[in-house]
Amino acid sequence: INFSAVSCVFNTNIPLLPYIAAFNGILFWMLAANILTPAFQNSRVIAFISKNTWSIMMHHITAFFIVNIIWILLYQMGWKIPFDTQQFFYNQYYMCLPNEYMKVVYAAFGIIVPLAGKYGYDKLRLKVGM
Repeated sequence: INFSAVSCVFNTNIPLLPYIAAFNGILFWMLAANILTPAFQNSRVIAFISKNTWSIMMHHITAFFIVNIIWILLYQMGWKIPFDTQQFFYNQYYMCLPNEYMKVVYAAFGIIVPLAGKYGYDKLRLKVGM
């Protein structure tokens, strides 16, 4: 069964499949969180991530855009990258994926860049006295 909830492409005749998949995914991550909680209960990094999930979800597309800007600069400098400039300008969700491992880079940037921005914002607020 092939479907993509992100792209809203459902090549199936089972209309409840996305809901079943979402339910299974949520159940899986709740179980994983339940198992991992004792190991990371006092982690400052995990606490910072969990307190700033809104920032991550709000700004991860901007982080993907930054990765794409890096790719397009390398592409314009002459690097042999399969970068599709037209897709970059017309598709906000475009990702240059010369291999499957680049998904990890996008995911890491999608988490690290928003958290770094939030950290900097919090430090600036403390310095200014807001």
